Amino acid sequence: TVLRMVLSLRRLSHFILGAYLPPSIVHCDNKSVIAQLGRRDLTGRTRHINIFLGFVYDAVVNNDIVVVYIPTNINPANTLTVAENRDRFKASVAKISGTLR
Repeated sequence: TVLRMVLSLRRLSHFILGAYLPPSIVHCDNKSVIAQLGRRDLTGRTRHINIFLGFVYDAVVNNDIVVVYIPTNINPANTLTVAENRDRFKASVAKISGTLR
């Protein structure tokens, strides 16, 4: 759902500014998913999510987003799903909020 919001904001900014933004970078810690997005290929076991991934495929093809690999242990999104120590939590929140590059 966050990706849908990003794509909506990109379209709104294009409407208002009249210019396209550079592609948004999406980090993913699953190399298999990245490979499937590149091939636009889903196996029989994952075909049920094809409906949900259609807009992601289109965004990749249209160069609205670029999906890049990030190792799990440095993925700031893990803050939202697993318990972290205080220092890692602080660094993840800073990265997500944009105060740390």
